[in-house]
Amino acid sequence: LGWYWAISDYLDAQVATQIGTLGSFRITGRTNYNRRYAYSGNLALSYGRLRVGERSDPDFLVRQPFSLGWSHNQTFANQSRLTSSVNLRTESQRLVATEISDQVSQTTTSRLGYSRSWPSVGRSLSVQASVNQNFSNDITTASLPTVRFDQRRIFPFKRGRDDAWYEKISLSYSVNADNDFSFRYATVDSLRGVFPDSAVNVIEGLLSPSAFQRA
Repeated sequence: LGWYWAISDYLDAQVATQIGTLGSFRITGRTNYNRRYAYSGNLALSYGRLRVGERSDPDFLVRQPFSLGWSHNQTFANQSRLTSSVNLRTESQRLVATEISDQVSQTTTSRLGYSRSWPSVGRSLSVQASVNQNFSNDITTASLPTVRFDQRRIFPFKRGRDDAWYEKISLSYSVNADNDFSFRYATVDSLRGVFPDSAVNVIEGLLSPSAFQRA
């Protein structure tokens, strides 16, 4: 079942559901936006309940597949830019994916970045956050954030007069800062209250640093 709404010339929305006969379901919402010469992107959210096996089976599980996707591109008048390519999801999301490429994918990467430049003085700044999920070993690695600042070569004492020795003194510098960490996550069995492996999914690990187990 699905529903689509063309809200305006710049924005639309759609909701789709999948329902299984044994109690499984999936709800997906997506919106696209686009304003020429300003910004463009889309936002997608998916949540579901996946029942694996029968209740009498020893390996019976109920999983909660979840995914969050956000793609955005925006340029500002002050020589700055905001971009995002977010694709966060739980491991069980692969089991309900409709695309084969998503079903077999072992990794996914999300990035959010902001950059600004000052051409007149030769300076630039970039800030980026990234998350890499590896489903083969259940390890998520995050860089929150990565900061880089550059200053091209300048002559602070140059006055445009005679070439005195001190006018030839130049200066340039670059500053980098990184905050990296990793953790293991697992899908929670909501019926039995069992937390397999390290018991932290990707959303909990990113939002609650005290809860995750370092890989």
